[in-house]
Amino acid sequence: MLPLLVAKISSQVILNSLWVRVHTGISFYTWSRLWYLCRAFDVAGTGYIELEIAAIQAFLCCSEATVYRLLLEGKQCKAFRFYRTKNGSLQIGIGSLFKVCRSLHLKSWGTTATVLLVEILDLLGIRATATATQTQRSQQQSRYAANSKLKPDYRREFGAPLPNELLGEIIGGASHKKEAGKLPPFVLHISPSRIWVSKNFVHFGTSQRNLALTLGVSECTVKRHQRVMQMDRRQLCQKKQTYMWISTAWDNEAPEYYHDRAMLKAAGTGGDQSFKVIGYKQTGDTVRFTDGVTLGSKKQSPNKWDIPAAEFGQRFFKYGSDYWMNRCNIYRETYQLTTMRASARKYRKMLTRQGLEGNSQSSTGEPSQVDGRRVQAAIT
Repeated sequence: MLPLLVAKISSQVILNSLWVRVHTGISFYTWSRLWYLCRAFDVAGTGYIELEIAAIQAFLCCSEATVYRLLLEGKQCKAFRFYRTKNGSLQIGIGSLFKVCRSLHLKSWGTTATVLLVEILDLLGIRATATATQTQRSQQQSRYAANSKLKPDYRREFGAPLPNELLGEIIGGASHKKEAGKLPPFVLHISPSRIWVSKNFVHFGTSQRNLALTLGVSECTVKRHQRVMQMDRRQLCQKKQTYMWISTAWDNEAPEYYHDRAMLKAAGTGGDQSFKVIGYKQTGDTVRFTDGVTLGSKKQSPNKWDIPAAEFGQRFFKYGSDYWMNRCNIYRETYQLTTMRASARKYRKMLTRQGLEGNSQSSTGEPSQVDGRRVQAAIT
């Protein structure tokens, strides 16, 4: 009994000391956790490891038959070059990242993050980790896009704050946009479930629908993965008095409504010269929502995006004497994301060369080897 306990403790110490890079474009395959296990133990980068079958079973919590099934599936996708059994151990040749992505017809391996090996050894764990890292990446892209549309001076003073600042990570110390103990600009209040902001807040974030489309899974799957990872998030709620008119028009089944300067003057509220059109137009099952021009924006063009008609009216609500709109979620960022820009450039060049060769082969009747349309279909 004591040797078994010592072995379990030793394995946990080993797993908690190994880090590995995971990729969202690969992590949803069942064999990927064995591939990452091999890559983590290949510290020297030789592309070859030898592990006891019993150890692999213990690490992955699976049977010997499952280990061989993962090896067979991975070999078909070029994740393993070869594998053979010798004296109760497995000798495995590890395939490269380029060959795996090439075999899967991926134009990109997606978001890359460095995580502890122990977090991705079970199937739910690795897929939930991929969802969490993609959530953080999509949020970073949204924040960058929001800031890039602002004038430099305004961006430095009132640009979108860091997500962790909004979620209260910086306590007692000054951040890059706020003094100690004060909220970032245009943030009114932060509750356990929501972030209340004024109309001039540069909103950003990501939605579970957007993540589902990016990962090629359902929204229910995204929600389940986020619950597994216990991701800290808040609902961003923005205040504008104009939302009262939009909500009223939608409740009265108006297919189109815009609240412009003329309507403000007719209502006796005056006409702000900086005010731009805010409203919506329904087309089928989609509503094109126009939310005016962001304060400090480089271009005086209103923000527009499509919202499903089934949930458009639910976005607006009254709290106190003000009208609010539910926007994207803000998630706490906890992962160390890596760009791998140099490797990505090399991979794109390789695809370009082989794509040209594939086109020449296509003329002879053979299919091209590069097909980006299979990216989502390949994820199982």
